[in-house]
Amino acid sequence: MLKTKTLIYIVCFLCVPLSSVSARDCGQSNNSNDLAYKDRGNRCEGIHPQLVGAYDIELISAIANYREVANSLPDFFKLQFCLPNRPRNVHVKVRELEYEHFYWMTDPESSWTKGCGNFFQWSTATVIKKLTGLTMSNLGVLVRLGGKRPSVKEKIAPVIFYHGKLPNNISGYLFTFKTNRDAKLKYSIRSGRTTIFESSGYLRTRGNKPFQVRWDNAPSQSGTYKLILKGFFVSNGESIHQSVRFYHQSKIH
Repeated sequence: MLKTKTLIYIVCFLCVPLSSVSARDCGQSNNSNDLAYKDRGNRCEGIHPQLVGAYDIELISAIANYREVANSLPDFFKLQFCLPNRPRNVHVKVRELEYEHFYWMTDPESSWTKGCGNFFQWSTATVIKKLTGLTMSNLGVLVRLGGKRPSVKEKIAPVIFYHGKLPNNISGYLFTFKTNRDAKLKYSIRSGRTTIFESSGYLRTRGNKPFQVRWDNAPSQSGTYKLILKGFFVSNGESIHQSVRFYHQSKIH
């Protein structure tokens, strides 16, 4: 009888609907500090101190090259992105490009799906307006597909980061990285085996300072592309290699 009861208990436990189990882990959910990184109901948000320079090279933001003018801090920040296939693991992270307040927003609650209808907005009143000088231009947004942690082979979905109206089309992107030491890098963008964009020379980066790779004149046709960075650290000549695979879709409406 004991075996039977135990088996029934296990079966019933496994029958709990997956939708009722939250994958969000904000760490300091019981922290009394109003600005601490914690569960805000539909997202994790707040001040979240991090180690600086933990990775040789790290992708920290990948957004459409689209900026709206704002005379004051908007009441809501919005993000939207396209997925070419039905998603499995989607990891959204908003953070400062250069740490000052150590602001983070992660794990927004939304039903991600194939197409360009992947949308989330959050109020700036909860945390952002309480952090002096923090604006949209200080923030980077990254949507990782698959793994949650930084990788030398990233797979991501570029994000439209805005507060008012969506653009009519996407014609370029801004990729922001950091290296943990001074480095020299070249970069290129490929479609399949064809190189469609290439830097003219080495880009000099400073350790733990953000730098951008900008791609203008993205083609009108949709497709998968790969950004490749290659170079070396100035101090010892150690090689650096980073790839970023992403899907481009110019029309989002």
